Amino acid sequence: MDYRWYESLDVRLYGSFGLLMHWPKLEQAVMLAFARAIPTEDPKERVIGYNLSLAPRKVKNATPHDLGAPNEHPWERSNYTAYQDCNLWKDLGSDFVLLVYRDFLLLPDADGEFLGEC
Repeated sequence: MDYRWYESLDVRLYGSFGLLMHWPKLEQAVMLAFARAIPTEDPKERVIGYNLSLAPRKVKNATPHDLGAPNEHPWERSNYTAYQDCNLWKDLGSDFVLLVYRDFLLLPDADGEFLGEC
């Protein structure tokens, strides 16, 4: 299995329009799951494959790269990927904001409550 994590945010930015169009409630649920993952923290250090340094799995208030993997508890433990330290990625936060705003504009029942939860 090459791509072992669920809902990679950097890829989701380009590939989630079908979900938005055909399964809007599922799209909204995924974005709310990302929103719930942002304030979480997992300080357990792990080896980063790219440069063999140590880094925490998930820094508090960092937007996660993914929502976990099938061999763990997905949606409870985010940032499964360890090839790079995605806590340092600059684009994940803005990707999240763009997706939330797009969903707010296009989801039939997205409202201020959806924005508030995200």
